[in-house]
Amino acid sequence: MKGQFPQFDPGAKVDYKAIWETSLFVFDTNVLLNLYRYQTSTRDQLLDILSKLSDRIWIPHHVALEFQRNRFTVLADQ
Repeated sequence: MKGQFPQFDPGAKVDYKAIWETSLFVFDTNVLLNLYRYQTSTRDQLLDILSKLSDRIWIPHHVALEFQRNRFTVLADQ
């Protein structure tokens, strides 16, 4: 069982560089909606990071649905 969860084994060697280079990034709705809430410089930095990770990003269908349902409300609040 320990081999399946090496992050919980203090003696395990973890290659964090490999993890960052191969991980799949999954964002929730708030990350996407916050793009409307951030200051311009912060939003631009996040969009730059997202573009660099674009081949390793997955947006679940429900996240996209929630984004579409809530984006006009968030825009109106801004």
